[in-house]
Order: sequence, then structure tokens, then C-alpha cells
Amino acid sequence: MLSNVSDGLNLRKAMPRKSVAEMLLTEDDEGLTPHDIKTILGGLMSGGFETVFSTAIITIGMLATTAGQAIQERAYADILSAYSSPEEAFQRAVDEEKIPYIMGLVKEALRFYPPLKLLPARQTYKEFTYQGTTIPKGVLLYINAQAANRDKAVYGPDADQFRPERWTEKTSFVVPPPYHFAFGAGARMCTAVNFSNKTLYAMFLRLIVAFKITESSSSAPPNTHYIQYKRDAAASNAIASDFEVKFTPRDAQTLERCFESSQSMSADESVDGSGEALRR
Repeated sequence: MLSNVSDGLNLRKAMPRKSVAEMLLTEDDEGLTPHDIKTILGGLMSGGFETVFSTAIITIGMLATTAGQAIQERAYADILSAYSSPEEAFQRAVDEEKIPYIMGLVKEALRFYPPLKLLPARQTYKEFTYQGTTIPKGVLLYINAQAANRDKAVYGPDADQFRPERWTEKTSFVVPPPYHFAFGAGARMCTAVNFSNKTLYAMFLRLIVAFKITESSSSAPPNTHYIQYKRDAAASNAIASDFEVKFTPRDAQTLERCFESSQSMSADESVDGSGEALRR
């Protein structure tokens, strides 16, 4: 039996590693149905939309501020320079990431407002020395993403400012991947990183191309302070305090055409069983 195990381990070392998705799609030893595979992969990706929504909400609040409205107009101009019409941009947002400024907005949103302030614990598997201090094996380590994402040695003296331009302008501060610690880093980083980035990209682009986002006239403006904005300071997820903003369509007829196009696309997907029809 020991020989069989050893042979199996040697075989694994010799063969290239497969992703989880590839193994599920190519190996049918467990008799998984296509529905089973979709369910498993969906579960692996669900962490993306279950946590990153908090970043989306507070970023909408930031965009509604005076400084945020300038960000909107810069983004809107870049969108129209890359697409022939707002409708085309709205439709293509879910298929491609073409606007560098929107991509910068996504990175800055995740840097400034990470979904989790303290990342899940990691345990050291061997003793090592870091900056003169010996870290023993078996120690639990917690990364303070909120602090790491504001390291002025990495992001520059304006690290405490919300600036999507830092990702599009050439400066002396070149931030290497993973760019921020919203998803962690290394082999154990969040599996939904690409899904989350694409979700935020499509969301921000569609909102900006369709609406002007401003503060509401109510007495509930968004609190965008990177520490004080949380509804519950002790909660693990960084849910923003309640606020109100106003969405004004840039062009009502264009918005209606965008809605009709999305509704038609979702209806087509629901027919072949790959999605659910959009309702509004």
C-alpha cells in the first residue's frame, strides 16, 4: 500500500497542476453532473459578491461627494472616448475591461475601502526571521489590510487620499501586484479576485455612464472617512453607515435603451438555462 501511495505522489509531481475548475471538468471519477460542477464553482466564487458589495456601496457614496463628481466626469469622458455610444459601453462592460481609469477606480476602491479590515488568519509553517525578530512555527498572523493599503512608503505621501489617478499616472511609486491587500496575497489569496474585479468594473462603468451621482438633499450624507464610515466598528465586514445619494439619468431615453438591451440579453440566457431573466 505504501508503494502505491509513493507512486501516486511521484506521478503528481511529474504532472502539471490543474486548477479546481479544470479537475472538475475533466475528471469524472465522482460522477458529477454539469449542475454539480456549476454549484461547486459557484460556491467557490460566492465569496466575491458576498463581501465586495460593501466596497461598492461606500464607493458610490464617495462618488456622490464633490471630489467624487470630478472622478465621475473624468471617467465618463474616458468611457465616451473609447466607445461609439453610451449604449455600447453599457453593453460591453460585462465582457471587457477597456477603460484604464475605471480599472484604476476599482483598484483604488478596494485599496481605500477593503471588504475586510483584518484578513483571515494565516499560520506559520516554519520558523523564520523578519527584521531581526524570530517568528516561531505555528504562530497565527493577521494582516491589517486597512493599514497595509495606506503604507506611504508604497503608495506615496497621498496614500490617505482617494485618487484613482494613482493607477493611471506615471509616478515614482510603482506598486507591484497584488496592488493592495483587499484579497490577501500569495497562494491563499481570495479565489474570487478576478470575478470581484470584473463585477466592480462593470458596476462602476454602468452607473457612471448612465447616471450622475450626487449627494441627496436629505440629512444623511455619506461618511467616507476610511475608518469612521463603518456601521459597526467591531464587525468583520466593512458595511458602510446608512446614507442617501441621488441618481439622475444622464439621458432618460439612452438609459431606457440600455435597460431594454440588458433585459433582452438576460432573457436569451434564461432560455438556454444559463441565467435568469432580468426583471424591472
